[in-house]
Amino acid sequence: MSASLSRAETFSLVALSAACVGIIANTFHGDGEPLIASLAFSGIAFAFTFSLIRWLGDTFMAAGLKGRDMSKVRKVEIPETMGAVCAIIYLLTVIVFIPFPFYKDIVAATSGGGNRDVVIELQQVETGRFLHRFPHSKLASYLSAILSLQSVVILGIGDDLFDIRWRHKLFIPAFASIPMLVVYFVDFGVTRVVVPVPLQRYLGELLDLGWLYYAYMAAIAIFCPNSINILAGINGIEVSQSLVIAALLLVNDALYLTPFSLASTAMAAFRSIAPSTQNDPSTAPSPPYANHSSGGTGGGASGGSGGGAQRKRRIPGRVAQIACTECRHARAKCDGVRPDTCSRCLGRNTSCIYEPHVKTHKDDLLREIETLRGDNAGLHDENEGLQEATDHLRQKYQGLREAGAWMTFILDVLGTDGHDQEIIRRLRRGESHQTIASWLDGQHEVTTMLERIPAPQRDLVDVIRRLEGHHQGFINPSESTEAAEWQWTRVTSSQKLVRHLIDLYLTWVHPVHMLFNESKFMKSFQNNDLSYCSHALVSAICAMASHLLEDLGDVAAEREVDTTGLRELFMDEARAKLVPQEYNRITSVQAFGVMFLADLGSGKARKATGYLRAAVDSLKSVNADGTSPEILEGLAWGLHTLDTAWAGFTYQKPFSPESANAVAFLEVQTDQEDPLWRLYRRPGDEDSSGRPSLALLTTRSQVRLYQVVHEAINVFYGTSGKATAQSILRCYAGFLTWMHELPAAVKDVDIDRQPLPHVLYLHIQYHTAVVYLLNPLLQCDKLSESDRAELKKVVVYHGRSGLELLEQTNQLYSCRYQMTLNAFCMLHLSDAVIRQSPNDPPASEVVAFCLDLLRQSCGGFAINGTLQEMFRRTAVDYNIPLPEEINELMSPETPYGLDEILDACTRLTYMQPTDLFTHNIEDSIGMEWSEEWESVMAFPDAPCRRRSVGDSRRTMHITSLLND
Repeated sequence: MSASLSRAETFSLVALSAACVGIIANTFHGDGEPLIASLAFSGIAFAFTFSLIRWLGDTFMAAGLKGRDMSKVRKVEIPETMGAVCAIIYLLTVIVFIPFPFYKDIVAATSGGGNRDVVIELQQVETGRFLHRFPHSKLASYLSAILSLQSVVILGIGDDLFDIRWRHKLFIPAFASIPMLVVYFVDFGVTRVVVPVPLQRYLGELLDLGWLYYAYMAAIAIFCPNSINILAGINGIEVSQSLVIAALLLVNDALYLTPFSLASTAMAAFRSIAPSTQNDPSTAPSPPYANHSSGGTGGGASGGSGGGAQRKRRIPGRVAQIACTECRHARAKCDGVRPDTCSRCLGRNTSCIYEPHVKTHKDDLLREIETLRGDNAGLHDENEGLQEATDHLRQKYQGLREAGAWMTFILDVLGTDGHDQEIIRRLRRGESHQTIASWLDGQHEVTTMLERIPAPQRDLVDVIRRLEGHHQGFINPSESTEAAEWQWTRVTSSQKLVRHLIDLYLTWVHPVHMLFNESKFMKSFQNNDLSYCSHALVSAICAMASHLLEDLGDVAAEREVDTTGLRELFMDEARAKLVPQEYNRITSVQAFGVMFLADLGSGKARKATGYLRAAVDSLKSVNADGTSPEILEGLAWGLHTLDTAWAGFTYQKPFSPESANAVAFLEVQTDQEDPLWRLYRRPGDEDSSGRPSLALLTTRSQVRLYQVVHEAINVFYGTSGKATAQSILRCYAGFLTWMHELPAAVKDVDIDRQPLPHVLYLHIQYHTAVVYLLNPLLQCDKLSESDRAELKKVVVYHGRSGLELLEQTNQLYSCRYQMTLNAFCMLHLSDAVIRQSPNDPPASEVVAFCLDLLRQSCGGFAINGTLQEMFRRTAVDYNIPLPEEINELMSPETPYGLDEILDACTRLTYMQPTDLFTHNIEDSIGMEWSEEWESVMAFPDAPCRRRSVGDSRRTMHITSLLND
């Protein structure tokens, strides 16, 4: 290698050095920036080391410091002891670097007179600076490290020059560790070490080694240099070992970029920080300084009389903690107290400006800001608590005022027109004041007293009266005494309104979620019999049917507010009638199930889930005495279907204990004559022509479908191990078998035959279940690309088919009456289509289609507004353009926060947690999939054997639907 540098090397090294010098000079404009300065010094040290090794190679060889490289083919002579060049440059660089880590401390000690943060009385001040805040311990650690490094360097150079024997040089590094150990002993003195966990029961968490700690540290000093020297002469290993040690030191130092408060880590965490502010200077006592002579004589000034006092600095009698700006710039003592003018500025006729010094008070200000932020957060939480307490008290006060108004209204009526006996009788029967007042309001003799009722109750009573009037008249005195004596619900005295709500439930809800026998229920209801009917069940049915109320004539503008209040009254009534001693009655179990549907539609999924769990738990101990097995089995399978569906949409294991292999409807006669189904929406529709409802047949098919869904849920959530290709495709084969064996009466959903809404919903559930089963596999990298492509076609097929059925439902009946679980089906089908097939149909049109169908039922089902917002956010996440008429498609603007989302689906999103599913899939699924898939595709109802999805009769017309 040439002893001189090339032009390119010279230019590069000079440029590097100049840049590093510029960086070092720039650090003086800020807080010193020791880390940046150390990098700059490293660059300069590299340039000098590179140059000196090249320049001094021949000189070392001329001095006899040379040897042959025995590991090379050509054993040429090369210079030795070149490590001394690197070591000396490193030591010089570290020495020159001393001012930079302490730059802020030096500035703090010299700017404005070295003790500006401490009040020092006149008699304590002497000439020279008392570096009160200077970190002497850190400087001592730094200098002792340099001494130790110098000692080790001397060892290395001596070894190369004198060939010291191993038994002699082995212990020389122990002497090099003395400076650092002395400083450690004086400043820290911590000799305890952490005991490994297995030994802590015998030795405790910390063990004090005493003097053995220092022997151990000396042994470390012996080991470090000799571990490298042992490998000297083996090319590459010695240097690579040094590089590994340097990298580990960098990692270790990076861990200490955050300050530590433990004394045992303070030395290892040496870093450049602002002057220490651990002790508050305003409260720390002044150190007991003693008068010291500045010279070598003991008490006399140099050149003066031996008994004369030494000359002191002329400073103010009091030194301020923070000097004013003028004194700070002049580096003079300041005796001013904010906002007064100090004596120095007063003598110069200038005003004092007190500013905290940025270099020394930045950390204090940051700590104060954090403290204030914490205080502000605490006050905010306290304010929220007070606000909640205030709202609670206000509601309680309002409730007391309203109850008082009801009682006043009743008392005013007492003694007039013969109502006193009836009122007393109702009070003894346990009826509430509100119910009695509502009954009195229905009497034509007391209608003029309605003005006495508070505004909220007056509005609610007025709503009920107008609803009753819309449904063919108020209750009037001509009604029979028997009807007046027996009331299934105390919310309203109008039997016509109650009957209208029951007819709505039996038309739209009962065929989808069959929890009781319709004929037996209606017989008990009409005969005031408690065998298959109860007050709680009737109130729950009315609450659920309130979601479906519409066409209220002159109260249409108040529909949402009014029906919501009416629904809450029915729910309160149902809860009041469900007493613990009757939980095991079959009608109570049915009421729990209906209350789940009612609260779920209101956007109260978390509360509704409790009702569903109560229904399942109460069913286990139900009192079946006198109850037909048909009723009991129908209820059990109805709850099983409802529970499994909700578990599938919320991704949890079902509560229901029913087995997926049990035979459904053994006791239920599905071949019996069904009641007629009529398109009932408003009073008068009951006289329209009807057709067989197929409700029992649809329910039995639905139960069998959800037996397969139950098995699919257990595949991913069960305890039988991870999901395999056989277990997953067994579920898919179960779905195909279900479709193949579906009775012809409910299998044909051609729009020309006008299939019933619950039949269409049955097919929508089928397609949703298949998407639910196969969609997670599209994210599974354990399957091949070809297998996932085939799966994608199946998922897209079922997604499009489900959306087509939704469009068909909307054309025949509108989606105003769709159940909440059907809305979840629509979300999953739409989500699968826009993700897996965003171009056919266009994803933006699918988004508009889904939002429009949800909008139609937002007025009755509050949960659909939240589902709308969740699906809109999903479309935004997928970068799908929202339709231009988005404002018209969305429900009235409502803040959908965390509670609203959790009350919609008990989770933060409606989407499947595919990451959890794929984690529970067997690793070997890819090897078994192809063979199992071919056998499933041979099924008659497999998608590949069906008519083309692009058939003109099965093509989606979402665009035309939205443009209608």
